[in-house]
Amino acid sequence: MHAIKLLLEDHKKMKKFLKQLEQTSERAVQKRKDLFNTIKHEAKIHEKMEELYLFKLLKEYEKSRPNVFEHHEEVLLVEHMIPQLSRSKVNTEEWTAKFKVFKELNDHHIEEEEEEKFPQAIKLLSKEELMEVGAKMEMFKKKHAKK
Repeated sequence: MHAIKLLLEDHKKMKKFLKQLEQTSERAVQKRKDLFNTIKHEAKIHEKMEELYLFKLLKEYEKSRPNVFEHHEEVLLVEHMIPQLSRSKVNTEEWTAKFKVFKELNDHHIEEEEEEKFPQAIKLLSKEELMEVGAKMEMFKKKHAKK
């Protein structure tokens, strides 16, 4: 599968999970926990795949290096919030507020990838490279799928 297509499919799933969680109330404790655990797992795999396979290649090009470093910093911000959310009780207003910020960071991150980083990758990398990266990502996803 083409790497960008695979990543766009992941984004679509992530947006769906984030929206579902955003629409829950503070009384939906188990649903919030389950959705957040799914989001954590999916995000971890997605970011690791991007880092190992796509952004590793893009880092080699002078044109895309700034975007690679920006991507890394954005990922750190999102990852910083995960333990905070994990430690907090999901039935509180504080958790709801933290999750809102987490969702906004994710939404921004996804938007930038789709509007800037992925188009740049398509320009810089050949179709063959993107297919090869996509195949590696598919194998990675299968290996790390939730059991």
